[in-house]
Amino acid sequence: MTLLLRWLGRVTLALALVSWGLPHFISSSPLRNRMVNASLIGVGLEAEAETASFGWFAPTRMKGLKVVSTDSQVDVRAEELRISQAWWQLILFPHQLGHLEITKPSVTLLLDSDEVTQLSLGEISPFTANLEDAEFNLQLGDKPIISVGGLSINLRIADEGTSFLEVEPGRVFDHRPLTTETCDSLLRLLDPILADVLQVEGHISLDVDRLHVPLDVLPEEQIQQLDCEGFLHLHGVELRAKTPLLQRIVRVASDLYGKQPSDAIHVVDENQIHLQVHEGRIHFDELVLGFPEISPDLNIHAKGSLGMDGSLDLWVTLPEVFVAEDIKTVNRTAVVQMYVSGTVDEPRIERISRDELDARRRTER
Repeated sequence: MTLLLRWLGRVTLALALVSWGLPHFISSSPLRNRMVNASLIGVGLEAEAETASFGWFAPTRMKGLKVVSTDSQVDVRAEELRISQAWWQLILFPHQLGHLEITKPSVTLLLDSDEVTQLSLGEISPFTANLEDAEFNLQLGDKPIISVGGLSINLRIADEGTSFLEVEPGRVFDHRPLTTETCDSLLRLLDPILADVLQVEGHISLDVDRLHVPLDVLPEEQIQQLDCEGFLHLHGVELRAKTPLLQRIVRVASDLYGKQPSDAIHVVDENQIHLQVHEGRIHFDELVLGFPEISPDLNIHAKGSLGMDGSLDLWVTLPEVFVAEDIKTVNRTAVVQMYVSGTVDEPRIERISRDELDARRRTER
């Protein structure tokens, strides 16, 4: 009997030691990557982590995380990932991730115009995630389309007949200093008039009220079905023009006022621009620009839409100028309307009213 008790005691002690040491053994061996990839079966993604921390009752932690798609079109890196599920829960229920806390993630999506991939969640159950200091990059071949960092986002990924990603409403970034790089990488997509400038000062904030992204469709369908709404806030922004679009607007305003063209532009303080994305186009309403070197009281209003392909559909208005006895006066009740078409790099501007443009389009049908 004594021998049996001793044997049971040793077995119990051994099991306790194994149970205590098992999480540490898995986290410090290649098995940690096999466990992570078990959650990604059927999704077309592969993952690995430099280090991991597992516990029986503690959340799963991983550092130096790298996730790539089998076709190399998706590349995700993160400084640290915290999963609300314990390691053994991920083994028993590999597709139930719960809630994720991701620190400094960098997401790069490469869209190949010749070979596109349809993303799918496979058997992964809906989950939520908090991203801190996130960076997002979108490329078409070797051409960068958008690159933005420093984002704080709460999101959920779910499946209600179709898989989708939904971002929780809130401020994505607040009073971020503007740089020429920010204008070129971010504002080129949100507002083409402010893209690719020579010099810029001021700050921007971005609020997202709604962002819904379908996941299980092809990229071109994803762009068409993307649904987004929010506000871009411009705080004390001053810049110098460089883009063909902005330079042509300046030239028209200078000719109307009889002044030499100037590249100095002031954005009306605390300008709030309403943004909407639907059917593959970004709609904004409205941007107010001041041209102090042309006329102290000259404000130009611009609104319209930008296609993901760079196509323009904009209306630009500014006060009419009348000449009486060689004295120029500004009539604020009358405006000059200009329609902008073409592309961001090759804009076409014509002085025409909406009624005239509608009438011309009816005759062209």
